[in-house]
Amino acid sequence: MPKVMLTDRFAAGAKPLNGDERTDFFDALVTGLCLRATKDRRSWSFCFTNPNDKKWTRLTLGTYPAISLAAARGKAMEAKSQVDQGQDPRASSSAAANMTVAELVASYLADPEKQALRSKASIERRLRKNVLPVIGEVKLSELRRRDVRNVIDPMMQRNVKVEAALANAS
Repeated sequence: MPKVMLTDRFAAGAKPLNGDERTDFFDALVTGLCLRATKDRRSWSFCFTNPNDKKWTRLTLGTYPAISLAAARGKAMEAKSQVDQGQDPRASSSAAANMTVAELVASYLADPEKQALRSKASIERRLRKNVLPVIGEVKLSELRRRDVRNVIDPMMQRNVKVEAALANAS
């Protein structure tokens, strides 16, 4: 993970180093700003230690050239100020972050494409029985793998075919 003084010219020609699949180039000017270069694309991200769980985390800011270096630096500085205030910038970066699983399920079921499905009643019943009682009030920004396991494990114990249930839901 090299640290370089990022410029627009550097970002335009950045390629992965030493035949790697991807390389992260960290900005020498703005701490945490990173340009991730792969074979066919380059994207901006801000890397930080999450103030809530103290884990190293990445916030994707956008792709280059859609987001310029100046815009990426501005977004990274905003995110850094939120981290300095003890907030997780990922939570405020999306309006959906404050949405709960129950609200997401309601939005999913209200989708006109889902209304036309013959299996809509079955999908709705499974979501209301298996998902909402367990994690319905969890915010999407706080949803973790263990929460999903808390839904799937009881279904597995009841011999419900989880793949079939998940396949019907999509």
